[in-house]
Amino acid sequence: MTIAADGTDMGTMQEATLVLANKAREWRMLRQPVMATAKELKDIDRREHQLRFEICNAALHWLWHLEN
Repeated sequence: MTIAADGTDMGTMQEATLVLANKAREWRMLRQPVMATAKELKDIDRREHQLRFEICNAALHWLWHLEN
């Protein structure tokens, strides 16, 4: 277990790597061309937008492990 300066459990480097890779894979899948209804396209767009933030956070978490 790795503890950050603020006392939070940061998990392991392996866990951080897996989370980052899984989120990037999901984002890549959402970027593929698709035939869908307007509602489905909007839902896909919302998830893609959310994933961008999640990928940034996962990358920062991974980088924390790399540097510490």
